[in-house]
Amino acid sequence: PFNSIFLVTTVHNQPHDISATANGSMTDLFDSALKQGIAKELSMGKVNFQEFIDGIWAYGTRDLRGCSVVLVASQKGAIMAHIDPRGDEHVHQMMDEFVTLYVAKKAAYFPPSSETLVVYGITIMPNGEKVDGLEHQTAIIFQRLFLAHRDLGLPFFEQEQYKFRLQLRDDSPSFPGKGSVFVQATGSQLFIFVENKAFKVVTFS
Repeated sequence: PFNSIFLVTTVHNQPHDISATANGSMTDLFDSALKQGIAKELSMGKVNFQEFIDGIWAYGTRDLRGCSVVLVASQKGAIMAHIDPRGDEHVHQMMDEFVTLYVAKKAAYFPPSSETLVVYGITIMPNGEKVDGLEHQTAIIFQRLFLAHRDLGLPFFEQEQYKFRLQLRDDSPSFPGKGSVFVQATGSQLFIFVENKAFKVVTFS
């Protein structure tokens, strides 16, 4: 975990870092980046590529509640999949799209130093118990990424969890950036955010 997170704003069409406190931040960082016009958003159930160019420095998705996110990113761009839980065939189809995009963009955008991440949900039951109810879906994702790593050179993936309630209640926790994942390129660094916190900061030489 990191003690600070970074909000990107633009100065003369170039990214500029403003540090903020990770714990207790009142700003939804991805929403702020979208409002500033420096980020693009991926919709649920979609797979796409975003180049970091012409003032666009960030790419992400939100409204995760049982969905999984698969991401490969570099300073030049990112491929992201927002996989909603609609069965094994759907997961395979979306991973097919993800891998096909990676193969097409690898040479120009994704060197071996690129970052690969899977973000998936853990269900909070009414009694407070944590249950990985989507373990079969994540197993398919992990298997497909392992094969892409072995056969196609996709950088080996890291993983992160988020928590969600199967049924929303009045006392369900809410906080800025809930259910969001995004990546931003800033100069020689790459920042990956999961629910408003910096999951990883990568500095390129």
